[in-house]
Amino acid sequence: MPRALPPSTRSTRSRAAFLDRPTDLHPATRGRRRVRQGGPLHRRARRLQQGRESGGGGGDVRVKGYALFRIAGLYTSIAPLVPAYRQTAFDSLRRIDETTEPDLAPFRDAAKFLRCRLQGTGVNAGRDCIAATNTDRVSKAELIYAPPIDLNNWRQENPSTVARLHGEATPQWADVAFRVAPDGTVRDIDTVRTSTNVDAGWMKLVTDALGERRYRPLQRAPSDEGLRRIERYSIVYDVVSMKGTRIRARSSVPHIEILDLTVEPGMS
Repeated sequence: MPRALPPSTRSTRSRAAFLDRPTDLHPATRGRRRVRQGGPLHRRARRLQQGRESGGGGGDVRVKGYALFRIAGLYTSIAPLVPAYRQTAFDSLRRIDETTEPDLAPFRDAAKFLRCRLQGTGVNAGRDCIAATNTDRVSKAELIYAPPIDLNNWRQENPSTVARLHGEATPQWADVAFRVAPDGTVRDIDTVRTSTNVDAGWMKLVTDALGERRYRPLQRAPSDEGLRRIERYSIVYDVVSMKGTRIRARSSVPHIEILDLTVEPGMS
């Protein structure tokens, strides 16, 4: 015959059963008091729900923008690989376009970039689409397109890197200067400083990608030399947990990190 539960256990289980059953309690007051239909707590709960549905509620509207853009970014990344998601991706971009809040204007501009990426069919189709939809001239350099730096080819051409079980601990870096032309293209790319052990293979990938960048057109004459910028590129092997041991080691898969070293006008 099963033993009776102690009084404390019985009371604990009864409280748990009460909290688990469906009720009309507000989450903040669940387990303490019932929300009367039409009462102040019920009205507050309705306002909170309406605020969530409309993206308002007195909070920062940019949270809504980040949420919509994150969803759109996910679907536009999947759509080229799984065509069944293309319509879903366009629908997620349309939801951003339909926003009217002034604070969400940057997200509407960014949605244009995602749409260009989704519609691009050639190697430079996405870049040209972005440049064509951003013709407003600005006073500062505003990057609108930067191709990814793919290190897979470099790793295949460098057998020692592929065969190595762990990445290098010695830093490799390079400072690269360039100019943003008035039309938004990049020119005069020059490597000004490097570490002593820098590999020319991945540096070529960096400069090739840099030459494909596009910025917003500048408020300058076509004959102007443009804006000079300088960035540091570092090849990094992250420290990760290894299978079969608790000793962390450097990954054999590198990636490139970019640090902007440009001194903007008016800064000291």
